[in-house]
Amino acid sequence: MNRFFISFSLLVVMVFALAAPSQAADTPQSDLQTATIGVIFTDDFENGGDNWVLEPTWGIVEVSGPDGMTNALHESPDGNYGDGLYILAHTANSFDFSEGGGAMMRFDTRYDIEEGWDYCYVVASTDGENWEILSEYTGNQADWTTEEADLGYFAGEEQVWVGFLFESDSNTNENGIYIDNVQIETFMEDTTPPFISYTPPYSSTDDIPAEYVATAIITDFSGVASATLYYSVDGGDNIAVEAVVSGDEYTFEIPAVEHGAEVMYYIEAEDTEGNMASTGMYSYYSGYLLYYHTPPAEYYITGWFTGSTIAKRFTPVPEVPEHNVVQIKRVFLSLYHSVGGYLPRPVELHVWSDATVDTVYAPGDDIMTPFNVDPVDPPTIWTPVDLRGTDIQDYPSSQDFWVGYEFLYDDGPTPLADAETPGLFNRDYVLDFETGDWNLMSRDYYLQAIVSYMEGSNVEPENTSIAVPAKVELGQNYPNPFNPFTSIKYSVPATDHVSLKVYNSSGQLVKVLVDGTQEASSYTVTWDGTDELGNSVNSGVYFYTLETNNTSETKSMVLLK
Repeated sequence: MNRFFISFSLLVVMVFALAAPSQAADTPQSDLQTATIGVIFTDDFENGGDNWVLEPTWGIVEVSGPDGMTNALHESPDGNYGDGLYILAHTANSFDFSEGGGAMMRFDTRYDIEEGWDYCYVVASTDGENWEILSEYTGNQADWTTEEADLGYFAGEEQVWVGFLFESDSNTNENGIYIDNVQIETFMEDTTPPFISYTPPYSSTDDIPAEYVATAIITDFSGVASATLYYSVDGGDNIAVEAVVSGDEYTFEIPAVEHGAEVMYYIEAEDTEGNMASTGMYSYYSGYLLYYHTPPAEYYITGWFTGSTIAKRFTPVPEVPEHNVVQIKRVFLSLYHSVGGYLPRPVELHVWSDATVDTVYAPGDDIMTPFNVDPVDPPTIWTPVDLRGTDIQDYPSSQDFWVGYEFLYDDGPTPLADAETPGLFNRDYVLDFETGDWNLMSRDYYLQAIVSYMEGSNVEPENTSIAVPAKVELGQNYPNPFNPFTSIKYSVPATDHVSLKVYNSSGQLVKVLVDGTQEASSYTVTWDGTDELGNSVNSGVYFYTLETNNTSETKSMVLLK
């Protein structure tokens, strides 16, 4: 059996479908209560769970509450919740909202749910099959708190069920959610804003190369007075788009914009009683989306070292044969750290030409000067990188190109990947910096690109890789001040013995970063704010010195904790 879930609230409105597990309970039977105004339902679970239909592993447990020990509804009575849960707990009987203009559910809760990956949703239904998500909970709330879920969207309905849906991913298990003192109350007046049901484009798979048409279903107990979509391009001023209305269907058209541009938008509606509703802010990037993964991300790779480099191969797919040029407008990285989630450490972004020979796949030369990119926080969001305005070259649409990044530190953040092994697309490679070979990885990493196609003169990728340096040069560390990681770039023009050492303000040696023979090239190393014994050093001014057989250069940096 399938259950369909629709999400809406005053701030965030989405429509989506989720597949139910095979052990799902049968459709609830209607046991209509007489329509009344006031508190129509309460349950403190002290008499068990007879008022509810509980899919495994939902149950009733004894737990410490605000006023001592109490019974509560809990999704995993035997400990932390399991992987891959999709379980529903809903009221056994329906409620009659036909006489009132509004309704509200209140409940007490505390929870510990893996933030951004696992969720508990408050849901409601008029038929026991199609469930609407009213609100969601993720993260940690250690103390009991009283929450509210607006049920006024169902005003006028003769049967409404309410419940809680718990969903977990394939790893990382926490204690879950506790629910107590559930209360449902109905009101005569309409205090609920319009219900906006809308499905946004999915950023991981949907591309929008031209105009975008947003279609929403907007309803209200008292009637919808107005509805408007507001959008902006690359952070500019908001532009209003009025709806084309057909019954409850409201259609808005955002005009085509430059490929690579970010469009942000939201929908606002008002009912005849003056109640306002606004969706959350949505966004999309204009252009053609290239991706090779199966969302959502379910795996991360650890064990990286300074200099480790990954690369993904992209194949342009112009819809018009005459479009022989591809312009790479944006790339997207998905980075996560296996301990603590997010750490503000940069990676060095590369875009390469293709150097594949027969079936030996490998990146070629840089077609853009590499630069550092800081991952966004929280880690569940893509890190978008705008390449418009960089020196990236136009590229022949008949050839593959590569996108990847070099780690400037050891072990993290780590690239997220899908769960398939081996990878479905054979496009992800890692550089073996001992042999110089690119080795195929067993999973598909999360890297995406937004491109544009055009007709132009014949283009061939130029070699824009960094030339052999003309002299020994020591760069300023970045960031500066820092805590505790910073990157140091330097160049040597010929094979030479190179040392790079960190000293404190008293001239004492703190850390040896490099000490050995290196070939002519440009290099980047990272200092993690520790000494030779691995101990963290104190805040202060430090000096780093680059020495070769014939030169010596020193710069200062500030560690600020």
